[in-house]
Amino acid sequence: LGAGIRAEVDILQNDDANGVIEFAAASTALDLHEKVGVYRLLLLRTGGTFKTVTVQYVAVNNTAHSNGVDFGSLTAPSTGIVVFSSNQSMASLDLFIVDDTLAELQERFQIRLQSPTGGARLGSQTVSTITISSSDDPSGIFGFNDVTLRGFTVDNP
Repeated sequence: LGAGIRAEVDILQNDDANGVIEFAAASTALDLHEKVGVYRLLLLRTGGTFKTVTVQYVAVNNTAHSNGVDFGSLTAPSTGIVVFSSNQSMASLDLFIVDDTLAELQERFQIRLQSPTGGARLGSQTVSTITISSSDDPSGIFGFNDVTLRGFTVDNP
């Protein structure tokens, strides 16, 4: 190149500068008791934390139902947006588990991440499967009220 000649070079963004969003490994498969009340799911943003990005979440009913029946409430909708501010690498999503008095077998639902914005992309751990343990004695309670019958055994013929 001779004198007075200039070249302009643009270096393109790489290495997921705006981040890769996914659930933390500990948040991908959970077994919760309904007495937990609120459980906080952890989301991670790796690769880069430039600018504000968002990710949508959606609750998917399986045997558990949203909108305050088994989880969630009118003030905690089953869909929403999680926002990661610039330089933020962790965020959380609160799950509201309903503690009712119904005798229930275990129930299951999922929270799925989708539709990232701001140049972020989804990682591989985009589904959290939550199992609410059996509660309130779904098979009933068997026992003796008479103190003299406690410890009583019957031989199996």
